[in-house]
Amino acid sequence: MTHPWGRRLYRIGLGWVLKKCPKIGNIEWSMTSLIAVRPISLALFGLASVGFAQPVEDAYQQIELSLTQTQGAIRVQIQAIGWVTTGSNTTQLETRIWRETRNEPDTFPDRLFVQSFVDGQLRTSVVADGKQIWRYDHVKKEFSFIPQGGGIADAVSSAVAWSRQDAQRPLRLLIRKNYRWLTMPDGTLTPYGAAIWQLSQKGQNWRGTNLYWYFTPTQALDRLEIHERFDLPGGVLQESYMDVRLNYPTTPFTFDFKLNLPSDAKPAQDLPRRIVG
Repeated sequence: MTHPWGRRLYRIGLGWVLKKCPKIGNIEWSMTSLIAVRPISLALFGLASVGFAQPVEDAYQQIELSLTQTQGAIRVQIQAIGWVTTGSNTTQLETRIWRETRNEPDTFPDRLFVQSFVDGQLRTSVVADGKQIWRYDHVKKEFSFIPQGGGIADAVSSAVAWSRQDAQRPLRLLIRKNYRWLTMPDGTLTPYGAAIWQLSQKGQNWRGTNLYWYFTPTQALDRLEIHERFDLPGGVLQESYMDVRLNYPTTPFTFDFKLNLPSDAKPAQDLPRRIVG
């Protein structure tokens, strides 16, 4: 079963408004305003009404091949923009990620830079500079650091543990870790990639998770859309959407993978094992 019109409908349904954000090195980012936007769900078209045991495995196999290419790339740049609405309150979220691994011959160490924004404000930064892994809370003005051991996978795993929850899924794409978090999903390959979903309630008032995976012509991961709706205790609806875009630069990044701490920064009181910020 395929979803031949899914991408076109998604484009129509989003109606994005782009705003310019500051440049970092040779990278210029676009901030997307998504407060009033509601993506079109597979559930609305009845695609989640039938179980597909083999199609979902075919889709996951293609996703695995795609993430293998992403993991093997020397440079990866990710921008994840979205929102979470709980009841009548909406929060806009953005994560920016730069990852650079050593090549042959070794000209630079494995490095990673992660920035997390909430409602346009920079909240946390996590930087692996080749020697140390740093985390800085821009609100509390507190920093932590540990030695950077092992390869880029270890650095990304540490960054996952030190990042906000909304940044953890995009980061895990870099190491093919926990991308199959749904327990009993359905899915299918599509003309643009793959669709995976797990719904407890279907139709206009659906509940659950929809994942839309897009691949490049060479089958590397190009984009991932995550759309979820769940009922919280007390019957409050929480709906979230995240649009994760990947880019594979062929030239080195022009900024330093370095955390420049302000003069009033102070060491964190503890070294939390997981920060949900």
